[in-house]
Amino acid sequence: AKLVEMILADAALLASEGLMDYSLLVGIHRVSPEASSNEREARLRHLTAAGGYISIDRQKVYFFGIIDVLEPYDCGWRVQHA
Repeated sequence: AKLVEMILADAALLASEGLMDYSLLVGIHRVSPEASSNEREARLRHLTAAGGYISIDRQKVYFFGIIDVLEPYDCGWRVQHA
């Protein structure tokens, strides 16, 4: 739900500025299986504080972002992509 809210907010901002052409970037950080339980939990806390989302199995942390090309959506764009 949080991810959807973030994407909707980003898309609304771009739309309000008349911009488009953006892509969803997904980063995956795999937590070392050799880490002790304390090390793992500390690493997960650090990564979530940096904006990551922990996987259900607590083995990975996902990061999401929108990459903006910031291209004006105007007549020229519509003609070019028709």
